[in-house]
Amino acid sequence: MKFWLTSIIILVGTISILVGFAIFVTCTDLYARYDSWRTLDATTIRGEAIDYVERYRIDHVGVCVYSVNCDSAVAILTPIPNLEDHDFDLTRELIWARRFYGECTGRTANIGLHLVALEPELDPLRPYEETAWWSFGTDRFLRRSSSFSSGSFSVENWERCSPKNFAFTRIDGAIEEPRQ
Repeated sequence: MKFWLTSIIILVGTISILVGFAIFVTCTDLYARYDSWRTLDATTIRGEAIDYVERYRIDHVGVCVYSVNCDSAVAILTPIPNLEDHDFDLTRELIWARRFYGECTGRTANIGLHLVALEPELDPLRPYEETAWWSFGTDRFLRRSSSFSSGSFSVENWERCSPKNFAFTRIDGAIEEPRQ
C-alpha cells in the first residue's frame, strides 16, 4: 500500500513541476515577445539589420528596411529611407492593432528587410536571402524561405529596394551609410 501511495505522490509532484515549468516557459516567451515589441526602435532595427548581413556573410549589398503600412485595406510593407526619422510609436500601435484587433489584415511582416545585390554578376544573392522578416520571438531578422514556411514578407505591389531607400550598404565587409 505504501508503495502505491508513494508512487502516486511522486507522479503528482512530477506532473505539477512539469505543468509549472510549462507555464513559466510560456509566460517568459510571451513577455519576451511583448518586450521586443515595446522596445522596438531605430537603433535595435538598424543593429539587427547589420547583424543579418554579417551573420549570413552577405556582401556587396544594399539594404532597405521596411515597416508595415495600412493606407489601404490590406497591409503592405513600405520602405523606411531614414530610420532615425521613422515614427516607431505609430508602427508599434499598428502592429498591436493588427495582432489584437484584426485591423489591416494580410500576410505581411510588420518589419522587413529587402536586399539588393550591388554586383549581381560577381556576388549574387540567393533567393531566400533577399528578404527577411522581424521575429518578435527571437528579436532579430529571419530569412524568408517561402510564403508560408518561414514568415511572409509582403503582398504585392510593394516598392522594391533601390539606392534612394538604402538604410546602408555592406561592401567588402564595411557598413556604409547612404549619402544624403
